[in-house]
Order: sequence, then structure tokens, then C-alpha cells
Amino acid sequence: MTLPATRAIRFADLEPLDLALPPSGHPVKTVQWVDASGQLRQGVYKALDHHYPPILATFSVAVSVWLQMALGEYAAEDRLVFDEKQEIVGTVSLLIVDFVPLLTFGADPPVDPERNALANPSLETLLSHQIAIILVAAMLMKCDDRHPGNFGLRYDKTRNKRESFIIDNDMSFYSYTCYMKGFRSGYDGVFRSIMPKMMALLKHYLDNFPLIDGRVHWPTNLIPLNGNPFKLYASRHAFLALVESAEFHKQTAERLLVHLLTYNPVMLEARLKLYLGKLPLDFKALDAVGVAGLTENYPALFNDETNKAPFYQMMLRLFQQEYDELYREVVYYSGCEANSGGLMISSFNQFIAKGPAAYINTLAWATEQNHLWKDTPQETHFNLNFMLQKMHQIWRDSYRPRVKLLVLHLNVLKQAVAGTSWQLVDIGSEAIRGQDVPGLAVLEKYLHGFIQICQDYWGISSVFPSLTGHMIEQANLDFCRHLEKLIKQYDRKIASNFQSHAEWHKSFLMINDAVKDLHGRLNWSSYISYAPNEEIPWVAYPALPSIARSWDDSHVIQEYLTVLFDWAARPCSMPLIMQGIRSAIKQYKPSYFNPLANRTRDQEVLAYLERILKREQTEEDPQGNHDGANILASILSTNGLESNSLNTLILVELLPEVLNSAKSQIEYDFQCIEEALHKKIFDSVLYMGAARSYVRQDERFTHIYTYRKEVSFYHAMYHWVDEIPRDKFHELVNQALGPYRPYSFNVFRLFTCREPTVRKYLEDPSLRHSHVLGLIFMTGGCNESGGLSAASLNRGLFEIIFDAMQIDIREHPDKKRNESFALVAEIDKLQALKYLASDLFQRIAKKWAGQLILPYQIEPMAASISF
Repeated sequence: MTLPATRAIRFADLEPLDLALPPSGHPVKTVQWVDASGQLRQGVYKALDHHYPPILATFSVAVSVWLQMALGEYAAEDRLVFDEKQEIVGTVSLLIVDFVPLLTFGADPPVDPERNALANPSLETLLSHQIAIILVAAMLMKCDDRHPGNFGLRYDKTRNKRESFIIDNDMSFYSYTCYMKGFRSGYDGVFRSIMPKMMALLKHYLDNFPLIDGRVHWPTNLIPLNGNPFKLYASRHAFLALVESAEFHKQTAERLLVHLLTYNPVMLEARLKLYLGKLPLDFKALDAVGVAGLTENYPALFNDETNKAPFYQMMLRLFQQEYDELYREVVYYSGCEANSGGLMISSFNQFIAKGPAAYINTLAWATEQNHLWKDTPQETHFNLNFMLQKMHQIWRDSYRPRVKLLVLHLNVLKQAVAGTSWQLVDIGSEAIRGQDVPGLAVLEKYLHGFIQICQDYWGISSVFPSLTGHMIEQANLDFCRHLEKLIKQYDRKIASNFQSHAEWHKSFLMINDAVKDLHGRLNWSSYISYAPNEEIPWVAYPALPSIARSWDDSHVIQEYLTVLFDWAARPCSMPLIMQGIRSAIKQYKPSYFNPLANRTRDQEVLAYLERILKREQTEEDPQGNHDGANILASILSTNGLESNSLNTLILVELLPEVLNSAKSQIEYDFQCIEEALHKKIFDSVLYMGAARSYVRQDERFTHIYTYRKEVSFYHAMYHWVDEIPRDKFHELVNQALGPYRPYSFNVFRLFTCREPTVRKYLEDPSLRHSHVLGLIFMTGGCNESGGLSAASLNRGLFEIIFDAMQIDIREHPDKKRNESFALVAEIDKLQALKYLASDLFQRIAKKWAGQLILPYQIEPMAASISF
């Protein structure tokens, strides 16, 4: 019988072994079997049960494959076990000989002193066993179950080799596996929320590693987060000492580079197929809670289509997302002056600039691994040329923060020279003209040339195994040549023009020196030629003038909003936008302790998203224009601006994704926003208020809540009332006055009733209908409480006129040729009422109230209306 996967095991081939195992929360037993090559193997068998269903077993094996790409034998190899019906019955984790698990606090230590030294390691033992190998892997696998028994050390006397190992993957990537395994009873949902980014890789984790938050079991935890006293680390003090160990942080940087270099989606796919075959994802075999959790939080990975697709395809997408996060956070890591242990941590750029030794060592290890995999297809081997290209890309991208800083300084200098407030300028945008400032035009050419040269080099953003490497190498040669030419062409001209202004002259010389320094550093052929035992002395970057950039500066906010909606407009951002909105809705829903909270907008937004997902022509987007920028802008254009409003929560949820996107863009630097977030001083309400203005005013948007569309709507309404007969207009107003008229016993309403005033308007023959409508709408609000209720005369009259207009347009469809009337026909009453709640409602009413002579023809939609 052929097994569903090449590297799988038949349950019938397993034979029991009587080997002692450490205590485990899941029943396990040792087994042995003879594999296809005739080799006798030993392992630990773990049978399926309610908390270890087939999808979790398969997920665990996939994580094992992924880990072994970077760790090799230091990660336990897991395999699926099938019965005679070709159904999964469990997994086997290959036995690690002489594996010594770490000791739990209070447990009896091993009698053997050598084993005790491994079970309860000192700082020196951890360092000698390269503990960073498994700690970095554990952090990246986002596991919630790193208790002492899942880490182990070994001293191989025959090879005089000290090693560390990691086992048990069924709680890795916990924000996914919790829906497969089940939540931690009494902890998840009570003391922490399960969110997609609950274990995201953060800068301060790299500053203070291995101090990280949010894992129930982790070596530096004082106690497990769920209070379990039986899984404390006896060696916690030694793990805490790693924070202030320079040697450990060097090992950490090396291991992060290994993970960056060894990841290859083509090789990973080939290996996953060996272990998983074409098994379907079949996540819908989970219970209702599991299915709902996965589909709601990860709709791109778990849906009707992926449910039937091969399991490995979902894992490839998941691993790619994790790699993208790793790349951003590590390659652009800026270091810190002093971590929690008082140790200065170098930037990743500084680490990698010291020479290619870590890359060469990784290449040698990958070559050894290829030998171990010699009997498997070529696609499962490390592609050494791919690793060379990847190293070039990593090395190059580590300089991106420096390039962004230089662009920022050049922009600041340019705006100072131009005498204008500072703002970033895109390539090709119109330069500031009309000033007789010597050197300004030349400085602009220098700035734009520098940006273009950098974008040409950094524009090669991905590499593929099929490439020879010449493309990125040639781009480096071109970069060096063109940058040298730019400097020679402009530096003396600019310096000469600025000699009469000492501050400009000094700033430019400092920036130009920094550009020359960058040119000297970014020479790939020189860098890669260094031998493994050579270290390039680190020379600090030339100093630059200080720039005060604050997260709450209006220019920074405007740049952020530009990047946000540029990012949202990309098709690949749609799944992230949907995920962010769903996460915000979870937070928006009132708690059980606040039953009186009136929060219902989530239903409106969910209904809108459902229509978008089905690609129907929605009322908000009648032309079928479903780009993410307009979808997001449409949602943010109406309703609340408070810190707990759904709008603000959505903006906060999307913030990390947008900041990540900006890291790869040379023109934008949002480090000040990241610092504000870390210090917890970021004001999301300020940004939401700015976003509201942006999405309603900017001409890039076409959704119905833009100021242009709202002005167009009111043009149609006010002109329409002027078109209808006087008795018809009076009938509509009287219809609105009926429900508004107070009951005789409501004495207080007699003093606030607007009916007498409105009657005077109607009786004045000199007033046009539009004038009367403006006079009515310019006072009284939407209702007495400021919201939208039937008690408001304005709301009642608005609804009556809107209904009458739609009936008229249906009876006279030719009117839809006019853009304004077409808008009235396409929206529904609920959407129209958003206009009534708008800040423009009474401002436009006052305009029409004061405009006695009006053009009969309806004006085209325009944002140029003045108030």
C-alpha cells in the first residue's frame, strides 16, 4: 500500500519500545520501525485525540519541516502515521539520542553530574551549547508551550560537540493552532485575547532577547502565565543573564541571518510534499468554534477553496507571511543604546557590515545538509546560488534606513532653501519654482537623482533560484557608478552656491559627505571577497544635522495618510484590510459587563464587506470600483471619531501593516510614529480626525461620502425643490410638520416648536423653494439630541424630499443623465441620512438660504463650492 506521503509511516510497522520518557501532558510512547531504506528508526509516537486532531498533527509536521530548514538535526523530525485505511492516526517524532530535557523548578536533579549540568545549565553552558539556535527558532515559531521539557541539551563526547534541541510543535503559531487544539481553559479569553498578531515580532524583543512577552511558557517567565507551578525553569537565572551577554546577542544575530538565508519557498514546497503529500487542508472537520475562528481571522488561508486544496499550500502562505515579518523587523533593526541589561545592541546593518563570515558559515552548513539529503529530489536541496543572491539583498537592504535618513535630510535642506514648510516630494513632482535662491534648482536635481539611483538598485526587491545572480550584481555596479557621477556633477556647484549662507553650506557638506560614505560602503564585490576569518572594522557613519520629527506633526500625519491609502489601493492589501476590520470589530463589540452599550455599526460594516467580497455592484460603489482605498475611505468617512469608535479601532489595527509597508519605501520615514507607539503616547483620535478630512476631501476617492459627492447631492435636492410646483412643495413641508407638531399636553415643546416660523417662510411669495428649504435646514439640527431620530423636523423633511426625488427619477429616468440626479437614484435612504449627519449639512443650508437668485441648471459635481 502506497502511503499518502513519501516520508510517512504505517502504523502497522511500528513496534513498541520500553524506553523511559519525561512526563508529558499528552500520552506518548516510544516505538521503532524500519524505514524504506532498511534503516532501523526510533521515535516517540503521539496518537490523535480530541486535542490533537488530524489537522493539528499535519500542522505540527509542517512546522517540523520548516524548522529543519534552518536548524537541521537540532529540530526534531516529525512524521505522519497512517492506518490501513490511509487515515492519520498520529505522529512520530524521531528520537534524539542522549537528549537531556531542562529541569523544572523543584524537581529532583539527575544523579549524574554531567547530566545535571545540562539539565540545569549555567550561563556558560547555555553559551557553549549555542542556545540561541533554539531560542531564536522558538521565538519565530510563536509557540505558547516552551516549557522546560520541550528544550534539551546534549554533549556528544565522540565529536566533542555541545548541542541544543527543540521538540514538540503542536502549540506553535498559537494564534492558529489554538483553534485546532482548543483554548487554554481559564486563561485564553479571560486573561488574554486571541488575536492574529498576539505574538508578533517586535523591536524591543530584539533589544532584550530572550526577554519576550505573551507566551504562557518561556524560559525567562517568573511563573507560567497560566499559573502552572509545575513548569517553572530551574535555570531561569541563567536565561535572564543572556540579556546582558554580548556573546549571546552575537549568536542571536547569526541565527537570525541563518533563518533569513535558508528560507527558500521552492525548497520548502518540495520538502512539504515529501512529508504531507497532497493531503487536503480539510479545516472544516474541526468543531464550529475552530472553523469560525480560522475563517474569521484568516479568511485568505481558510475558506471554501483552500479547504479542498493541498495542506502544504496553506502552510506555504503562512510561512511566507512569517518570513516577511522576520525580514522587515530584522534587516531594518536599528539596535539600541542600552537594553534592559544595560548592554548596547548593534544594528543589524552594523552586524552584517563587519563581513560575510556568518554567510560563509551558513553556506558551508547548507552544503553539509545537501549531502544528508542526497537521495531526495534536487528541489529539496539548498540552492547555493539563491543563497548568494539572498545575501546580497539582505546586505543591501540593511542600508535602507541610512538611505531613508539621507533623503529626509536632503528634503529638509531643500525646503529650508525654498523658504517653505517641510514636506516630502515624490520623484518627478513639480519642483518649487519662482524663487531666486542660488543653488535650489541644482539641489533639487541632486535630490531627485539620488532617489532615482537608489530606487533603481533597491527596486530589485526579490530574487529567484532560477536567476544567475547577475541582475542584482549588475544593479550594484550601476548604483556605484551612477552615484559617483551624481556626486561629481553637483556637489561643488551646490556648495559654491550656498557659500553665502553658512548654515545651508554646512548642512549640505555634512549630507554630501554622508552620501560619499554610503557610496564607499555599498560595494558588493569588495564585501563578499572577504575571507571567513576576516572582519571589516566598523566605522561609524558620518554625523548629520539633527532633525526633530514628531508623530503629531501635521506633515507626518499627511504623509502617513498618503502611504496608508497607497497601500490600501494595492490588490494584495485587501485580505489584510479585511482582517484588520474584523479584528477591530472584535474589540468594538461591548463586553458582557456593559450590556447597555449601543454599538451596532459593526453590522452595517460587515454587510458592506459581504457585498464587496461577492463582487456585487454596491450602492457605495455603483461603478463596481472595489479597490481597497475606496472601501476603507467609505467606512472611515462616517460615524464616530472617538478612541473606542469602530473607525479609530480599524485605523489602529491597520497601523502596523502600513508602517511595515513604509519600511521598504525610501521616501518615507515613520520612526517617530513607531517610537510613539512603543512609548504608548500615540493619539489615534488625532489621526482618525485627520483621516476623516482626508478621505472626504482628496480627489483620489470616488466613494459616495466625499465632499464632492455630498455637494452634488445637495445641488440636486435644492434645484429639484425649485423645479416642483408651489403646492407640491407646500404639501411636502406640511407632511413633515404633521409628526413634528407637539401634543397639546407637551407644554415645553410649545416653546421650541418651529412650525410658526416655517409657516412664515411658506407664506412669503418672494422666497424660492430652495431658499425656504435652506432656512429650515440651517437651524434645528438633526434632532433634539444631536443624533438621527424621527423627532427632528429636519430629518422628517429630508426623508420625505429624498423619497419624492427617487420616485420622480424613476418616473423620469432621463434625469439620471445628470450626475447629481444619478447619485440620488443610486443611493438608499440609510446612506442618504449620512449626509444629514454630515458637518456640511447646515453649512450648505446657510449658503442656499442666503442665495435668493439661483441658476436653474444644476451645476456639475465639484469640490469648489465655497461657504
